[in-house]
Amino acid sequence: MSCRNIIFCKPTGLNSNLVNLLVCNDYCVKNNYNLIFFIKEKQLEIAKQCNTIAQFIVVNPKYLDFSCGFNYRKLSLLEFSLRLKSLIKKYYIETLSFKDTYFHSGYNQNLDDISSQYHNVLLYKIYKSELKNISKTQLRLKDNSKIKFKKYYSNILSFNLVNTGGDQKRVYDFWDYVINKKIMKHPRSQLFFVCGDKIMLERFTKKYSSINSINDKEYEIKYSSTFVSTIHRGAEDDIFYDIVNCSFTNFQSLHLLRNEFPEITNIFKDVSFVNRTEHFDFLVEYFKDNIKIL
Repeated sequence: MSCRNIIFCKPTGLNSNLVNLLVCNDYCVKNNYNLIFFIKEKQLEIAKQCNTIAQFIVVNPKYLDFSCGFNYRKLSLLEFSLRLKSLIKKYYIETLSFKDTYFHSGYNQNLDDISSQYHNVLLYKIYKSELKNISKTQLRLKDNSKIKFKKYYSNILSFNLVNTGGDQKRVYDFWDYVINKKIMKHPRSQLFFVCGDKIMLERFTKKYSSINSINDKEYEIKYSSTFVSTIHRGAEDDIFYDIVNCSFTNFQSLHLLRNEFPEITNIFKDVSFVNRTEHFDFLVEYFKDNIKIL
């Protein structure tokens, strides 16, 4: 393995992983590093379409348990870094030379602080807002039935109906409030909803006669630490095409809604996500006007 490599070695959820990939790619291109990106098998084909310089390596569940768990807190930084590098070299890159290879585990610190102080393990948390400041890489997609729009439609208002737990009535009240406010301002617009919560998507789709389909979605049963139970969440392939479809519409991100209706931060201050902006939202804005359908 040649020198000057950055290995991103902490695979996570699809949206945050795409942010990590795009930010790391931008840094590596600008600073003459090779990018080796460890990824979950289900995300591989999606990530390949982002037109980056990354070499992708698919990891197994045992690797995910070590790198994505809390071992970096249980162990010293020295022991964690040594174990992680040994695991990578033994099972994934046998020819790897540790010299000038930096292992980006996705926790603290900054990419600009690259050094060997922790035995080449970078501990840097990539923030989704960084997508605003990087050079764009065009998304190249083969046309398929999941791509609903192939050009921009300003008269379609799209919403990512976030639901991260808490009082479900308050979450529903929040979205009813902002949707009705938008309808009042744009009575002739059509509505398009995406949501990782199957029940919520069906409810809002029927209530507002939105143009999205609820019958072509796949859901996976996952454990949620927020709900402390198993829940249904959208399949990663569907999440990706939700991002694509929203990028061709007049997408109403949370931070745009806060700017337009500042009162919501007080009225719904008990709603957990009211002051947040999702990885999904930043990805939609990043890919807006930057997707080529092949």
